[in-house]
Amino acid sequence: MLICEEGLNSFSFFLKSCDIIFVKMEKYRVKVTPIVYLMLTKENNILLLRRYNTGFHDGLYSFPAGHIEKDESLIQAVIRERREEMGIESKLEDLNLVHVMHLEGERIGFLFRTEK
Repeated sequence: MLICEEGLNSFSFFLKSCDIIFVKMEKYRVKVTPIVYLMLTKENNILLLRRYNTGFHDGLYSFPAGHIEKDESLIQAVIRERREEMGIESKLEDLNLVHVMHLEGERIGFLFRTEK
């Protein structure tokens, strides 16, 4: 019995003059950057911040947002971002995860909503 091993890419099937088909798969894991967003609503209004001196989408409006730090949960990140960007403390019970979205590149966004 022969096993053909030449010419393999990260995932490939091939059959030459062999008795069996050899399949090789190398692990590829997508590395995503998680981002938290906060939608603060009050009396049918939504708070948006204008991005400034960030180097990313400056001049555009956005929900308060930021990356998750090492060893930080989603909730901890959104509470920290609100404190850093708005100067307002949040409580866990005031936050609701309302949407998860795939963003450009290898990023995933978690949108939280609060009325407080």
